[in-house]
Amino acid sequence: MKNVNKNLGGGIRRVDSIEEWIMILKEFKSSMGKCDTNCYMNIPMLEGYVEEHRIFYSVIQSTLWCYIQEREYYLGYYYVPKNQKICVDGIDKDLVVSLIGTESKYALVRENELVEEGGRLFKRNVEYISTESILPVLSKMKQKCNGFILKMKIHYDFFHGVDYEEMYKMFKERIDKYSVKLLTGKCIRQMEREKEGIIARAENGKIVAACCFTINGNIAILENIASDFAYNGIGIGSSLFCQELSEIFSRGVKKAFFWVWENNIESRKMSERFATLTGRFSQYIVFEHNL
Repeated sequence: MKNVNKNLGGGIRRVDSIEEWIMILKEFKSSMGKCDTNCYMNIPMLEGYVEEHRIFYSVIQSTLWCYIQEREYYLGYYYVPKNQKICVDGIDKDLVVSLIGTESKYALVRENELVEEGGRLFKRNVEYISTESILPVLSKMKQKCNGFILKMKIHYDFFHGVDYEEMYKMFKERIDKYSVKLLTGKCIRQMEREKEGIIARAENGKIVAACCFTINGNIAILENIASDFAYNGIGIGSSLFCQELSEIFSRGVKKAFFWVWENNIESRKMSERFATLTGRFSQYIVFEHNL
């Protein structure tokens, strides 16, 4: 712990290279032993954050925090020895921590610790999985949706980088500011290059709905989907969801995973036409910046 304090102590610091972060993490783990963590970031993702100077860290007692800077908040990822309590300190933005688990192995102890530290339970999401078995049902639904989309004079287009700000604004307004991540430039370029985003446009070119996803081999992760306020509740979002699943499975995907807010009954009804629950949950815990 002596070396960790020497290198890491003294408040929040910015990470300037991947090599620096790997060294920090290795040193912390070697000093602390086996750690619990809610961090699942891969190296390419971290590289994007480092390039844009958006990754910071701090050590608070025996907890190593990694902060990803969003426009209005930090995403917080912790590393802590299994027999130690998570500690949180004041920061200059809201901090959002996500705990993921199942009913039998949910991180309830860590959740209680974070609430005791001043966190507020914000949103609980449930995970769904969709497989190729839904293709017959999906095909019939897509035919109905295509007729509806033509009648509404809306057309689909793949995401382009110039669409990002308008799409991000809509996601933040229609979902919530703590669930929508600010993509790095590298991710935006990948979305355009790999066609991992679908836009629904009105006749005048306005974006009325949008979704994004990532494909890794035969696995897909559906990220965000939302429709403009003026088009809410008339079936645009459902039609785009069908289009998204059809596109994903046409590329050889075998399984698609996505998260839905537990209390969003309408979205869950739509999801359950084409997917089943996995049993995993994600609990968001928010710390206000004036902690």
